[in-house]
Amino acid sequence: MYRATLKNIIWEFHTSDLPDLFPREVELPLDTEKIVSLSGIRKAGKTSIFFNTIKKLLDSGVSKENILYINFENDQMFPFDEGGFNQILEVYYELFPRVEYESKYLFFDEIESVNGWPDFLSKLYKDKFIHLYFSSSSNRTTTFQFPKMFQGRLKKYEIFPLSFKEFLDFSGVKPETHSPAIKLQMVKSFEEYSKYGGFPEVVLAPREKKQGILTSYVNTILYKDILEKHGLKNSFLMKYLLKYCVLNTGNIISINKIFTDLKQRDISVSKNTLYEYFEALRNSYVIKLLSKYETSHSKTSQSQKRVYMVDTGLMIPFHFDDSGTMNSRVRNMIFLDLLRDQKNISYFKKRKEIDFVIKSGQDVEFINLAPEFTNRDHDSSKIKSFYEGLKVFPKANSRLLYSEYWQESSKAEGFFTQPAWEFFTID
Repeated sequence: MYRATLKNIIWEFHTSDLPDLFPREVELPLDTEKIVSLSGIRKAGKTSIFFNTIKKLLDSGVSKENILYINFENDQMFPFDEGGFNQILEVYYELFPRVEYESKYLFFDEIESVNGWPDFLSKLYKDKFIHLYFSSSSNRTTTFQFPKMFQGRLKKYEIFPLSFKEFLDFSGVKPETHSPAIKLQMVKSFEEYSKYGGFPEVVLAPREKKQGILTSYVNTILYKDILEKHGLKNSFLMKYLLKYCVLNTGNIISINKIFTDLKQRDISVSKNTLYEYFEALRNSYVIKLLSKYETSHSKTSQSQKRVYMVDTGLMIPFHFDDSGTMNSRVRNMIFLDLLRDQKNISYFKKRKEIDFVIKSGQDVEFINLAPEFTNRDHDSSKIKSFYEGLKVFPKANSRLLYSEYWQESSKAEGFFTQPAWEFFTID
């Protein structure tokens, strides 16, 4: 029953031109023997990265006939079930019979929307002529259990919305800190990016349409990727949790506090249900958690967590007035930038707090964010926390970032100060 649909979809891909797309910082390997998985929040650009990879294959001399791309959320595929998996290669080889015993590259977008997909990929992986790539919008799909013989065969990439550098590239702005005109343009870009985030479609949209697009994203992610995929029914509770995370970005998240807040509103829900819904938010890549620095792994895993959004644009639908949110948005951006670079990060808290502790081998760096910096701030809690952290990491470098745009970078007593926008543009 799927043959005609599959034939149309495969033929359409092979007879259509690929869209012109901006390059991304993430580049997928072309010759790995592992299964390549892309995961991340919806609309972050996973499909574009697939198409950029396909273009590189074509540029390297691979025939388009040796490439197969299928998006399992294509409306033409609905309703597709696991019974149709076996027909994919049959139809593909009917259209292009010579490729059956040649090296070929298979790209499957959002394949986790169909039951039985792990077994399907496992069978394909056994074919020495097939290179596999797949994407998903759920963290659960990157932790599924392949048969033991496939353990270690998965090369995983988590895809985020655009970084600030990518945002500048999409906007046609070349990073340059010495030209006053370019610097002004970069500062304006930073303000735009901090507010509307880095979803590619939002970045390229006119300003008057950005909020509407972000609101539609929240609704789609809420109902399609969180409630529907996790089999959850209480849309009010999920929306309440999402808004709670937005309004508490950068703060410690407490299920007990949420439970108490709901109880005071005469909303009856168990703590187990709250944990289940909260975990669904995490699995859908909407939120990220930051652990407290502790001396052991077990203490770290049990520590109180700070919550961050995967993109600052997701805060827009829940904030009527963003005038007081600049610091929390920039702090969220710093966190995401460190996460994209796969840094080992935590927050530090004794009597004072350090926003981010970054460890790389024996090297340690502290990062704090403040609205602005002046000499009078030497005794502020942001500076005092550095001195407290140095008691634990005596050789750590300390960096104070500030949201104020126009102050210059400087080296103060034992720490470096820098405007936040500049931090994102310098390697």
